Amino acid sequence: MEVELSWNKNVVKKKKKIIIFDRRFKVVRKLAKGSFGQCFEAVDILENFKKVICKINDEQPMNELEGNVLKQLNDKGYKNFPKLLSIGVKYKRPYQILERFGQTLEFY
Repeated sequence: MEVELSWNKNVVKKKKKIIIFDRRFKVVRKLAKGSFGQCFEAVDILENFKKVICKINDEQPMNELEGNVLKQLNDKGYKNFPKLLSIGVKYKRPYQILERFGQTLEFY
């Protein structure tokens, strides 16, 4: 996410680039970065701004493998795994949109 600074009445404000995946999931803020990618909080603009997770993976094969496993678990009715809402490639980066399970680990 790029941040630009602009002047307005002698006050410096941050302008964030708007990032939307699958025409409905808008990235709100960065949550964490790990060895395989980054996680962002996002909202579903078509579902009353419901909070979701946007996971950006570093490698396409890992994204596809993980997505396939989650889809199989979702299809079999397992409730202890996040629901895979969307998967693809945008901005030349593989991504997943996942159901959010409460708070992040940093909260605890």
